[in-house]
Amino acid sequence: MRPPDAGSLMSLSGTVVGADLAAWTGGAGTVKLRQGSSDQLALMSTALNADGSFSFDRLPAPAAADLELFADAQQPSEFCSGSEVASDAQLKTTQASLSVEAQQSGSLSLQGTASSGSTPASAFGSLFYADRPATVRGQQSCTIDDQVFVAEAEYTLVRGWNQLVATTRETPTTTTTQTRNGTPDQGRWVFGPLIAPPPEGGTGGAAQVGSRRVMLP
Repeated sequence: MRPPDAGSLMSLSGTVVGADLAAWTGGAGTVKLRQGSSDQLALMSTALNADGSFSFDRLPAPAAADLELFADAQQPSEFCSGSEVASDAQLKTTQASLSVEAQQSGSLSLQGTASSGSTPASAFGSLFYADRPATVRGQQSCTIDDQVFVAEAEYTLVRGWNQLVATTRETPTTTTTQTRNGTPDQGRWVFGPLIAPPPEGGTGGAAQVGSRRVMLP
């Protein structure tokens, strides 16, 4: 596999906080970098210090066989219309997640806020690996029980790991998520319960809205 491009994310560090955003009290342990949410595809582990700090000095590349064609993940469903489109049809990608094993075990999510826009917004960071440079643009809209979920994407990927931020704004009838390059403002690695992957061959009761999963009734 070719080396990552300049500008890709090479290392990752942070400090874990509790679900209530208070200081970490779960003790020392291990932080795992996992492909998707699967323990079977743990890419790397590093020490979690008692104060919640951790650092991955160099992020590993996933195996080429474990990457998925980006276009395959954008298939329409009965609930949705539109899609996100990559400038290179052969783009292959995967996402990563972090988990903790200590006195408490669970997942980590990079949470923060968005500074732009008149409506208050929550923001979530993600790690996205690409096997080649590409630009992703598009919009997908899904209607589920009279609720409209809109995913808007406009970001550029380099070969290697990329940091993306999904900003979500809600009204009584519509939830709009915009995905761009970057990280959340005042982002913190927040501890939460482990997220189980969907069963083989199923969606786990969820619909894919762009890069976001929406639970179905």
